[in-house]
Amino acid sequence: MYHHPSDLRLANTRRTYRALLRSAPCSRADLARETGISAVTVGKVVDDLIAAGIAEEVGSPSRAGQPAGPVWGRGQGEGPALGRPPRLVALASPPTFIGVELGVRTSRVAALTVGGAVVPASAASDGVLSVEMPSEIGAAVEAIRTAATQLPLTSARGLLVSVPGILDSRNGELLLSPNMHWAEGTRLLADLGRVLDLPVCAVQEVRALALGHQAAGGAPESFLLLEFTDGMGGAIMAQGSLMESPLPISGEIGHTPVHGNTRRCGCGAIGCVETLVNREGLLQSFREAARSPRAKWADMEKKLAASADLPAWLGEAIDAAASVVVGAVNLVGLRHVVVTGHLPLLHPLALQRLADGVKAHSLLGRIDRVSVVPAPQRRWLGLVAGAADRLLFSDEPSARLGGRVVVVRQAATHAAT
Repeated sequence: MYHHPSDLRLANTRRTYRALLRSAPCSRADLARETGISAVTVGKVVDDLIAAGIAEEVGSPSRAGQPAGPVWGRGQGEGPALGRPPRLVALASPPTFIGVELGVRTSRVAALTVGGAVVPASAASDGVLSVEMPSEIGAAVEAIRTAATQLPLTSARGLLVSVPGILDSRNGELLLSPNMHWAEGTRLLADLGRVLDLPVCAVQEVRALALGHQAAGGAPESFLLLEFTDGMGGAIMAQGSLMESPLPISGEIGHTPVHGNTRRCGCGAIGCVETLVNREGLLQSFREAARSPRAKWADMEKKLAASADLPAWLGEAIDAAASVVVGAVNLVGLRHVVVTGHLPLLHPLALQRLADGVKAHSLLGRIDRVSVVPAPQRRWLGLVAGAADRLLFSDEPSARLGGRVVVVRQAATHAAT
């Protein structure tokens, strides 16, 4: 197949950038080995990235601190490196993007580097600003705009937004958000881009987590990522790429009904599993079990921390979630499940209960090993991994993207030759 030189150049640039996301700081030789691109081409790409302010040289590895394995000037299995050590390359540290995590009650706003790191405003700050979300479109846009003006950056290349709901990929409209109904049918993202005069890249919130987990390195090629927060969402990474469907509803695992559940979900249906394991559902079950209708989330956490055993009400909720996860694992054929959010943190036995249920009832669990592991939430990194290359390496000038919303359904994974 013939590839236009400009297409290959763009693919090689994106591939090198994504390798830097996973592995920086590293040498040009390391990048060539990881990407499979020739050393000459990688050298040219890195020079272009440095010239564009996207990457920077950060010095050379110390002799004592060099990683095991072949390095510049040393063949496999040879003695100490000879000659000048390689110059290491990393992604640049200045703030480049405005990141927004839209939330049901509170949204978070931060300045992000091209490497997915949050830039702190001061030594005493982690750099993340919390914004109480008013349930009215104009007030919400203004609250986020005000927070963005307080970030430690003088200019930005774009606005990266994670969204809790189903997005219309044609125009960025929020079609359905069971826990944020006030934003449905609005042009919230376009309005944010307009008031900040920036192009917008939007990623569904759980897919952003899956992309972040992948970009952090060490993840298997295929896994199901679950998030337990105000809802229960999922995203499937299959052979290194987000699994997609023709409709924008893949991963909505929390809206699977479970037998015997009579609770009404925010989506309008009755029996969705997320009504048992999201924050509101767990608190409702705790209140019923404790006969304390005014108990708070902190009361529940305190009670669970003092309990050596997993209480029955929590075990039953986790079992319901496990039955739904088993369906996804069996349908797609996965052996790795990654769990984020509040569920692994509630009780030392909570994750084990979920893992036991998945292993006991999944078909693969009867003949092979199924792993269910916790992971931190890396949504900022996922936003950058999924969306930044649209703004950094787009073949369309960013000036023509101003105010436009691009919905990211798949991170760019163009193969290079």
